[in-house]
Amino acid sequence: MKRKERTPAASIDSESIRKLLATPTKLHFVGVGGLGMSGLAGLLARGGFKVTGSEETLSDESRRVASAGIPVHEGHDSSALPDELDGVVVAASIDEGNPELEAARSRGLPIVRYAEALAAVAAGRESVAVAGTYGKTTTAAMLLLILREAGLDPGAVIGGIVPQLRAGDNRDGKGRPFVMEASEHAASFELMRPRHAIITNLGLDNPESFGSADALRQAFRRFAGAIDPAGLLVTTSALARDLDLRGASKCRVLGIGPRRSDVRIRVDDDGFLVLFPDGRRGPRVRLSVPGRHNVINAAMAAISAQAAFDVDVEVVRSALEGFRGVARRFEYRLEGESACVIDDSALHPTEIEATLLAARHLFPHRRLVAVFQPRGHESSLRSHSGLLNALSFADEVHLLRERQAKVPLSQETTAFRLSESLTRLGFRSSLSEDPASCVDAVFRQMRRGDVTVVMGTGEVGAVSHDLARLLR
Repeated sequence: MKRKERTPAASIDSESIRKLLATPTKLHFVGVGGLGMSGLAGLLARGGFKVTGSEETLSDESRRVASAGIPVHEGHDSSALPDELDGVVVAASIDEGNPELEAARSRGLPIVRYAEALAAVAAGRESVAVAGTYGKTTTAAMLLLILREAGLDPGAVIGGIVPQLRAGDNRDGKGRPFVMEASEHAASFELMRPRHAIITNLGLDNPESFGSADALRQAFRRFAGAIDPAGLLVTTSALARDLDLRGASKCRVLGIGPRRSDVRIRVDDDGFLVLFPDGRRGPRVRLSVPGRHNVINAAMAAISAQAAFDVDVEVVRSALEGFRGVARRFEYRLEGESACVIDDSALHPTEIEATLLAARHLFPHRRLVAVFQPRGHESSLRSHSGLLNALSFADEVHLLRERQAKVPLSQETTAFRLSESLTRLGFRSSLSEDPASCVDAVFRQMRRGDVTVVMGTGEVGAVSHDLARLLR
């Protein structure tokens, strides 16, 4: 199946993009509400650019952008474009036919895709692009914290808010390193030319961008081939072999794993240690963020910092042990013996399973309640069985209908189908139309000691806030 090209192509070449972003200009961001887009918009605004933006429906993130002094227009129409403008930056989620794009073309304005703009901003820096289906934001945040603690003053644009850094998801550091996420959505990571990279893992979770597992594999190989030959790629040894990343790339490749690896690591549920080829052992690193998946993320960030930037191993250990996580990545809203509420952006089956298993490991004797909002009707229907299996790790499941669904609640929405399947399997579950109803359903069935894990990326975030407020 041919990959679907959703995001409009740039109207200027890479050299013209670099010139557009080399000195402060007037830029409009179409789809500014995403964490990556908002981070880049904020970074440029603080650098002297005059920035405006638009979003179909204002979200917490777009409101945060507006509160930082960047005008944000609600809705996509031609009136969102300022009269004086030098160029337009487009999010990967924006389709052809968007009225703002049509207006920009009619005015002859340069159009730049988000990934191209990010690559241009990172040009001239020693960039590290973090790719992979899961764990990009956490791994990038871990690396950013290590480089900051090492005194390297890194710059960054990542897709999450790191409370410890206070600057949110972007950082204006002027040092040599620049950390950024490289998303496979709409194949946008193929537009990047990083000095170094990390590939965390691979899974077919963007079916709108790739028609098959093989197409996704080839896209990751092309991404690896675009890394600077003088640079470094860190990944798992299994993925390096599976994708033949050494054959695909011209740079140095380090595969990490328990055996048959360039760098051997010994992993348990809350930390790792590095086993050097000469028999030496690195210091034991213990993490405060839960989950074996985060241990692997931390190990890749550690190896990247040491191999690419020569960061001292004790600095790496100190930074990782002090890492407190990223907003909405296993974030505690309420923690206590009578009730615990955890907020997480897990959306795909692998992420949901990892999140619920981490909660189960931390609270083995308490009832585990999952609250989940699917992303959208079409893409989630393809992974129905995977979502069902992942949610089955909970004792009780509450579902909030997907935000994009435009059919009655009782019809074939993803949430409705999941609810029916869970009921047939004997699970206690509920299906809600809106966040307030969902909070009420969870609260009515709650028992003392429940651990409630709220997952998804839409309105479901309000459920964790409101539930924690009710229980305090």
